[in-house]
Amino acid sequence: MNLGITGFDHVAVQVADLERSLAFYTATLGLALRERNEIPQRGLRKALIAVGTGQIELLEYQDKAVPAADGPVAHLALTVTDIAVALAALKRAGVRLEDEAPRAVGGGCQIAFLRGPDGEHIELFQPARA
Repeated sequence: MNLGITGFDHVAVQVADLERSLAFYTATLGLALRERNEIPQRGLRKALIAVGTGQIELLEYQDKAVPAADGPVAHLALTVTDIAVALAALKRAGVRLEDEAPRAVGGGCQIAFLRGPDGEHIELFQPARA
């Protein structure tokens, strides 16, 4: 099955203290901070750390009512060329989808989540089209 996966975009790590984690990834490991923002309606502070062509997304939830990730790795994200086509193919294959349709995120990008065979959280990421 060809889903149009073109690469690895990012891995998201749920952290307890964003400042401490930023210091570790930037000062200790020498990686570059690419972006930092907050999403108040979700009680979320996040940062993107550049790692070659991929990224580490650090997620700190301020609202303790938010369920914890299944583990320290919240999800891994794969870049796809056409997210709707990929979701349709995965649905036909019987894959457990968390999103039946893509969700729009900032800048015209789209995402959708599914579960791997061991329950791992996988994000499909379609960049904004030019």
